This record gives sequence, C-alpha cells and structure tokens, in this order.
Amino acid sequence: MGTLEISGKEAAGFSEDPKKSGCRAGWLALAVRGTLLKMLNIEYCFILAAVVVAFAFPTFASNFFAAVERRFLRLARRKRWAVLVVGLSALGLRAALLPLFPIPKPTVHDEFGYLLAANTYAQAHLTNPPHPMGCISKPSASFNGPPTNVLRNPRRA
Repeated sequence: MGTLEISGKEAAGFSEDPKKSGCRAGWLALAVRGTLLKMLNIEYCFILAAVVVAFAFPTFASNFFAAVERRFLRLARRKRWAVLVVGLSALGLRAALLPLFPIPKPTVHDEFGYLLAANTYAQAHLTNPPHPMGCISKPSASFNGPPTNVLRNPRRA
C-alpha cells in the first residue's frame, strides 16, 4: 500500500495556481509561493539605494524638490483648491488601480446589509417597501421583516 504525500501548501488548501486555491485572499496564496517575499526584497533594495543616494549626494535634485515644494505651498494657501485636488487625485488613483484591484465582492452578511442600505438611501428612501407576499418574508440576522425592510444595525461613521 502506497503512502499519500501531501505538501504543506496542499494541506493548507493552496494549490500552485492562486485561482484554483481554496484561499480567498490571493496575496496569501502568493506569499506561500514566495512571490510576495521577492517583491519585498526588491522594495527593500530600492529603499537601500535611495538611502545611499541621499547620504552620498545630499543636494541631488534639490532644485526639483524646491520647485515642487513651492507649487504645493501655493496650492496649500488656497484651501478649496487643495481639498479639490486631494479628493480628485484620490478618486483618480483608485480609478487607475481598478484593473489591478477590482471592487471586492461582499462575503459577510453585514456587507450585503450595507449594500442594501446604500441602495435604499440612494433612492431617497429611509426604508424599503414591504415584500409583495408580506406573510412569506421572515426576519434574518440583519434585516427586519414586515412592514418594511431596513438594516437593523446601521454602520456608524
């Protein structure tokens, strides 16, 4: 009778392909394979190179940084423009990263409740209308039953 050999990755529910692994967090599957560690090593090398350049050439690109600082100071004096630039740059950066990091799918019942609440408030309602077959609906962990449906524990800001 042969022995069944299971690697540590397979025992933890990971396969060589992160898409086939049972792990929902793709970065964890990559960390098991060592890719994340390789990326951290590259990042550490860049940081070390930046520190060496900063100590070896302290005036390197000082004119460039002085010009950038003057522009940011001029922007900081205009409070409304500064808020607008920060907000638009955050939205633009998130939009640029959407192909790499898509919008996560809800997995926990609270997240579905937040989506229901967002949809309800977006329609300018405080609660959802009752189900057409009102007697059939039953309360769950996060939602009240008839007469209307609303998130039981609203998210606090």
